[in-house]
Amino acid sequence: MKIGPLAKTQILNLRINLGAKRYFAEVILRESYKMAGQTVITVNTAHLNSLRNNSQYQIASQNALLVLPDGWPIALLASLAVKKIQKRVTGSDLIPYIFNMPKEKILKIAILGVPSSFDAKLDQLMFENTERIDLVYKNSMPQEVFNSPLVLGEIAQEVSKSSPNLIITCFGSPKQEIFNEFYLRNTSMGVAIGVGATLDFLLGAQRRSPLVFRLLGLEWAFRLIRNPRRLFRRYLIATIEFSKLLLEYLFQKRTH
Repeated sequence: MKIGPLAKTQILNLRINLGAKRYFAEVILRESYKMAGQTVITVNTAHLNSLRNNSQYQIASQNALLVLPDGWPIALLASLAVKKIQKRVTGSDLIPYIFNMPKEKILKIAILGVPSSFDAKLDQLMFENTERIDLVYKNSMPQEVFNSPLVLGEIAQEVSKSSPNLIITCFGSPKQEIFNEFYLRNTSMGVAIGVGATLDFLLGAQRRSPLVFRLLGLEWAFRLIRNPRRLFRRYLIATIEFSKLLLEYLFQKRTH
């Protein structure tokens, strides 16, 4: 398969777009100025349970402009499918790259899900480490807002009034993807992308794994060592779901 503009591969119910970080960043930047209400998903093995069992997440995945291989097992699957190496494209690498890309005009940003205690650091990040970025809206998205579709709708209206080109949601999967799909897609805003803990890393709220762990595809091990009680069950489920997907894909490929 030739890897070209918005090239993709389909692995059962998982669609993966193919390409490099730079290309995806250029696509996102281009689409963000069109203000057509697009969405982008960065998928890793922790998302596979939602992809199998959560109908709202399934819709979000089907409708997304891009579904990017955030985790190395997802990138490996894509590589097997197209017989060409597909590298990971993580939100933690993609967002800083977009921030620092040369831009012909100001990129208006909305950020949802960063605690208000980090407002000063967020303002500093936007001022010092970005190229032609204007932070036009931010909302900490406390947990209670997710109990009310009405409140979520009101927040989406607030975001819309600021006319952002890029909306970055940081409250974890599948909530961020579902919010982007049902409240931000097909609106007069730009591109919405859920990036989990990316801004926590950029703001120093969490420590990202050392580079050697990232190069070896072992970020999960670093996180598990640091927080085994919270992450063990999540990673166990993710491993089971990935194993299921891989076996089902290989069986399908063998029988066709």
